[in-house]
Amino acid sequence: MRSDMKNKALFNNIALVTAVVCGTFSLFVAFQLASNCIATKNADPLNLKLFDELRQQLQEEPSNEILKQEIRDLDVLARRTFFSSVSLQDNGAALLLISIIATLIALKTLSSLNAAPPNPPKFKEQDLSTKTTMMSRNAIWSAFAIIITMTVIIGLHQPAPDQSGWLARTPNNHQPSEMKNDQFDISTSWPNLRGPYGLGIAATTNAPTDWDGKTGRNILWKTHLPRIGFNSPIVVNNRVFLTCADEEAREIICFDADTGSIIWQKTVGIVPGAPVDLPEVTEDTGFAASTMATDGKHVFAIFATGNVIAFDLDGNRKWVRSFAPLDNDFGHGTSLITYRDMLILQLDDNKNARVIAVNTKSGKTVWETKRDVIISWATPILANTPYGMQLILNGNPFAMGYNPDTGEELWRHECMGGEVAPSPSYANGVIFVTTEYQQLYAIKPDSPAKELWAADGDLPDVSSPLATDDYVFTGSSSAVISCYDAKTGKLLWNHEPDEGFYSSPVLAGKNVYLMDKEGKTYIFEATSEYKPIAAPELGEESTCTPAFLKGRIFIRGIENLYCIGTK
Repeated sequence: MRSDMKNKALFNNIALVTAVVCGTFSLFVAFQLASNCIATKNADPLNLKLFDELRQQLQEEPSNEILKQEIRDLDVLARRTFFSSVSLQDNGAALLLISIIATLIALKTLSSLNAAPPNPPKFKEQDLSTKTTMMSRNAIWSAFAIIITMTVIIGLHQPAPDQSGWLARTPNNHQPSEMKNDQFDISTSWPNLRGPYGLGIAATTNAPTDWDGKTGRNILWKTHLPRIGFNSPIVVNNRVFLTCADEEAREIICFDADTGSIIWQKTVGIVPGAPVDLPEVTEDTGFAASTMATDGKHVFAIFATGNVIAFDLDGNRKWVRSFAPLDNDFGHGTSLITYRDMLILQLDDNKNARVIAVNTKSGKTVWETKRDVIISWATPILANTPYGMQLILNGNPFAMGYNPDTGEELWRHECMGGEVAPSPSYANGVIFVTTEYQQLYAIKPDSPAKELWAADGDLPDVSSPLATDDYVFTGSSSAVISCYDAKTGKLLWNHEPDEGFYSSPVLAGKNVYLMDKEGKTYIFEATSEYKPIAAPELGEESTCTPAFLKGRIFIRGIENLYCIGTK
């Protein structure tokens, strides 16, 4: 009997101490969260008035590079502050919930241990320990009430994850001219395959819809190319860049965007540490299938040899590195993309799949992440998601998201199979991936990733999908253009032209441009019905994606580079 009383007293003390400690801790966490929430709301890092002041100043001084860098740095700081605050609120809320549950359990245990017997004897005066227990219990319940109140306040003041204004989470695909690029002004450049971020959204809204390569109608200039190549042109500082290559030489060529004349032409030459023997490639891939990239100050190229080279815009070589050997069945075809001061390389070969970021000025590795995928030819894109900027890679069997600053894997979704060449696309917080004989998938890029829908159809094996807020457009090698509802995956329409597509669709203004392998461009409205605008012809074959800039289109044919615009 005495032993039972001792055990009961021990458990009573443990429950009492646990309730007091957990209740006090809960109160402390609640006050900390409330303070952080109120401080964040008052500071409002995503809507700093300084942004408006700097933007106004930049409009007055559009060539002020120092001012542009200040805006970029402030942009990064604001984003980091906001997401650190959100992360702190989320983690603190979880900790608060756990401590509240522990407090409730302790209070329940304490109540059970001190429950009155069925027929309690009459008493004249409460025991001192009973009074103490009741006072402690009342104090804890009072603290608990305060915690609940604080939690409600925190919920009401929690900053919304989606903010408009200067730091919009996602680019508005119906107003591409308002998209912001972390490196340089996108309105004056087409920096990589499929344009800014690799999304296939042009800043220009007045792209031409009528031309004829054979008669020369609206062909501003046409320049013959010295060697073969299947990469697409990029444009920066009124200069057009592309690569050409064969067994004899690998070259980078710079053209004047106004006249088409060659400004400079450089050969890669011998690369220290690179294999002497050339890799085996197929005729439709060749040695120069990868599109170049620029950070606004330099241009970068990669060849099937695994050699990566950097030049400044005037043709001065800055660095060269070999990532050979690249064990590839057809030849390397993945293109390049830049992010801040990093050049991103997706190297998914048969033996050593990885994604690498190198410094744009030195070529030194910033980070490298191994990938448990098999060979692919897709190109990375950058997506400004509600969860932060992400580097999105398509592969077999995973579509995956990475932190572009560190290379850390953020999420993965197993959905791909076969040979993966189409790159991902992104719009309105959703990632879209596909390849032939698979499905078109819509993925929420959270951790973990969530598949929103999957759709069947005549899907591409080379051409990448184009996504807008409302629609997803695809062009297949089997000569089918398709439009899907971006929110449900429902097939809205198909159109069957005569030839298939390797080129990827691009949105310019309200129209989609998609060029087939014969060089015929299908121009149609980005709507839920197929509404053709025009179908101008280049006059020669092409497998490349055009570049759009300032009312002009730059197209690489098999033999010539064209500039199209209104004369």
